[in-house]
Amino acid sequence: MEGLARFAGFALRLAGWQVVGQLPPQKKLIAIIAPHTSNWDFFLALALGLHWKAMRKTIWFGKHTIFVGPIGRLLQALGGIPIDRSKPHRVVSQTIEAMKRRDEMILALSPEGTRKWTDHWKSGFYLIALKTGLPVALVFIDFKNKRLGLGPIVQFTGQQESDWNLLRQFYQKEWARYPADFSEIRSRSKS
Repeated sequence: MEGLARFAGFALRLAGWQVVGQLPPQKKLIAIIAPHTSNWDFFLALALGLHWKAMRKTIWFGKHTIFVGPIGRLLQALGGIPIDRSKPHRVVSQTIEAMKRRDEMILALSPEGTRKWTDHWKSGFYLIALKTGLPVALVFIDFKNKRLGLGPIVQFTGQQESDWNLLRQFYQKEWARYPADFSEIRSRSKS
């Protein structure tokens, strides 16, 4: 794993990316990664996780159609869990149960849920954070300045407007690879 971490760090530097921050010390946390407007976001987040040596305790969700053949097995070995978005039942409750059972776990999610613009973020990460009481690491990908890494670690209060304002204040639209596709930072329930 050490060699893979060094290789990921080298590859990021070679591509001109600067890594900001270190893996937080918490044994369990939720890491949200934004913005997510291109396929490159996945590879950059994966390289960051490898560089931080976090992949052994990280799980993440991906569209079930990418989990095919040998690539699918590799993605699952890297913590990927296929999700059929047409059948999203019980994902939040199953994730909460999995987090309760493990001593160490990072749940890495892209709250936008897609690379295309939508008028809201998916709120599963927020529900999981509230129900587990776990801190949320704000991980960013800044294409404008070729930086990626860790922003603040926040604890949601359940006061939805102020919690979502924290997210809006941190994530900047101009960071996205395709700024026009960066989704609005609000939950679906908000008008």
